[in-house]
Amino acid sequence: MNFPVKPDKNTDFPGFSLFLQLTPTFKILYSDPWFVLVSKPHGMATHPGRGILIPSAMETLRNHLGTWVYPVHRLDQATSGVLLFGLSPEAARAGQALFQSKEIRKTYIALVRGTLPSAGTINSTLDQKPAMTTWQGIQTFETPWPSAHHATSRYTLLLLRPVTGRTHQLRRHMHRISHPIIGDSRYGDGFHNRLMEQTAGKKRLCLHSLELSGLHPVTHEPIVWRDDDAIKLIKDEIDFTLCD
Repeated sequence: MNFPVKPDKNTDFPGFSLFLQLTPTFKILYSDPWFVLVSKPHGMATHPGRGILIPSAMETLRNHLGTWVYPVHRLDQATSGVLLFGLSPEAARAGQALFQSKEIRKTYIALVRGTLPSAGTINSTLDQKPAMTTWQGIQTFETPWPSAHHATSRYTLLLLRPVTGRTHQLRRHMHRISHPIIGDSRYGDGFHNRLMEQTAGKKRLCLHSLELSGLHPVTHEPIVWRDDDAIKLIKDEIDFTLCD
């Protein structure tokens, strides 16, 4: 079953503008005695490294709290959204163990080139290791911009859930099925990336981490860590429901 296509004949294309509004600044979303959840802006690295010119999320959080913090997982520098830190090495290791055993599920929102079915699975090896991603379609937009052999361009807003955790998995999987994520300078489509920059006035990778869900690594109670600000912003733009 396919989902509706929303005609969009205006240059104010909500698919592009939506991502430019997501997580403009670093923000703490949740804390407890063991963990802190933050919303990381696009362009900020998870932790320090060679060539990183601005403070990382780890450094920013450490300076704000006045104590050491330890990444439980990571996001690409170009990806925005929810990021979990432990307040001790032991807490971080407990969280990492649940990520590795797939007991914590990750949900992202992405804007990709083209039109896809309403749901599907990509099961394609990366770096000679099994890799699986599922998607759920939210909305397809049609724009008046010609591309390739078509008079218009279409873009689809998706929820993406990586079942495995390979390097750049979502970006590489969407590239592999010829629906690259908009704004991806490494695996994406340069023509559509330039359209975004020209239309929206800025550029960024249209990939945002929305939610982590599963068991709390210490209390073992069910928990959902969610970027409620981003979800409200999306709901203000389109008819959207976050569900499994």
